Amino acid sequence: MRALRLVMLSVLLLGGASFGVQATVLTFQEGDGGAFSETDASNFDNRGAAGSSFRGNNANLTTDTEVSGTLPTQYSMIGFFDIFGAAAGQIQLGSTIQSATLRVTQNVNTSQGTQSAHRVLRNWDESSVVNDLFFSGTNSRGDTEPLAGTDFDATVVDSTVPGSITNVEFDITSLVQAWSDGTDNFGLIIFNSGTDGWVFHSDNSATQSARPLLTVTLATPVPAPGTFGILMLGLLSVLKYRRA
Repeated sequence: MRALRLVMLSVLLLGGASFGVQATVLTFQEGDGGAFSETDASNFDNRGAAGSSFRGNNANLTTDTEVSGTLPTQYSMIGFFDIFGAAAGQIQLGSTIQSATLRVTQNVNTSQGTQSAHRVLRNWDESSVVNDLFFSGTNSRGDTEPLAGTDFDATVVDSTVPGSITNVEFDITSLVQAWSDGTDNFGLIIFNSGTDGWVFHSDNSATQSARPLLTVTLATPVPAPGTFGILMLGLLSVLKYRRA
């Protein structure tokens, strides 16, 4: 009888427990066949020949900083807006993010400038943002530009100097964790500290494998054995004990 009581106590203590965590890897890339991989990406040109404009259907994205002359300053925004939810293949809100990497494939690199990723603070999508009406700031020559604290968070999520490598990665673990914790997911914006353009493939690239790729590793709890299983193991132990 004492052994049976111990079995029942184990059921109460272990029935809702977990036996550690395991890594679960999810990837999101436009055109990969995933239900939640749709990606929004847009290039903003603040001094183009036709005036300031977003280019949400371009095959490439560009970052460039120009503060004099007639050349434009360009910024690029990328959004993975469907990655959170309760469905299979999505990230459940509240998940622990072990790592999150954004990989982009560069097309042209005439810039040795630092590329810095920041959290976007306003809702957008590549089909609805209208010219220079979206951003709130103005640069020294009077062009529209993103305003820190209103359009984007001034804190750098990650930065890199691309160099000659083809696939450039940004570590955005802290950003995806913030989204998982309930911060609004409005994607990210990339700035270039250099005055020569950096060009990389967008979600509209004809080369599917070159489109922006988000890889997220989750810490998924490993559930404890079910109550019934624990009880059966305990009863077998009791029977074995009595036979002995």
